[in-house]
Amino acid sequence: MNDFFYYIKSDRRAIFVLSVVGLVLLVLNLFLLNTGGEEPDEQSHRDSVMLSLTKDADTIGLHKFDPNTADSFTLSKFGIKPAKIKILMNYRRKVEPFRTPDDIRKLYTWTDEEVDLLLPYIEIDAANLELLDKQKRMKSAKWSNSTSAIEKRKSQYGQDSTKRAKAQNKFSTLTKIDPNKADTALLRRIPGIGAGISKSIIEYRERLGGFVDESQLLEIKIFSPELLVWFEVENSELKLIPLNTASFHTLNSHPYISYEQTRSLLRYIRLYGKINNKEILQSTNIFTTEELEKVLPYLNFSE
Repeated sequence: MNDFFYYIKSDRRAIFVLSVVGLVLLVLNLFLLNTGGEEPDEQSHRDSVMLSLTKDADTIGLHKFDPNTADSFTLSKFGIKPAKIKILMNYRRKVEPFRTPDDIRKLYTWTDEEVDLLLPYIEIDAANLELLDKQKRMKSAKWSNSTSAIEKRKSQYGQDSTKRAKAQNKFSTLTKIDPNKADTALLRRIPGIGAGISKSIIEYRERLGGFVDESQLLEIKIFSPELLVWFEVENSELKLIPLNTASFHTLNSHPYISYEQTRSLLRYIRLYGKINNKEILQSTNIFTTEELEKVLPYLNFSE
């Protein structure tokens, strides 16, 4: 050991490096001897895993199962992805039960490898399959009986019982209704008028401020012309718009006053003062003669 220090500095450094390299090579050699000296083949490794999966299924928790009753946890043990498990569940619930193990090949997006992996473990429960078929027959019979009952009522009354009951509340003879006074219940007694039309009549009456003439009902898109014979305006107490003080929203909300006409009216009043009568309004050319005749009954010039 003492002799080591008699070497010059460069010799001592070379001896130290060689010693370290030799030690590393010795360790690597021992490691390779313990591991057999070569890397395991990847394919051989997969084969051994599949072999253990097949031969020792009980050890890793794989068992026979019925695809008509199996839950998602059971299927996930085989490495099946959740999205494909959902496809299986939907198929048996909405399409039909699985009658043979090979029926799972019908599943959309399922690969042959996934099917082949499951096939050895699939076992269809015949008793459960019979029960599922029975339930399907009962459901079909119930639907058929329900349909037959509806057809029977239609043949007996010319319409189903619900509609017949409603028809009993309809007017049997022509009755004149004032659209300014009627509520939805009264309107729905008119043959041909239901919840939709009655609601539209009330809403349009509110927007107008009341009906001047029953013909205004024809301005409602879903109102049929043949229904007009049931209506007659008796009271035309209208809700008037104070033209000179009304807000933009109030004017623009009326069915007979457009957005541009609203702007023009407010601009005229701001620049030239109040519009005190029909003649002044007509001179502004904001409305055509026809439009003016329609809107005049709803305007108050005095405020």
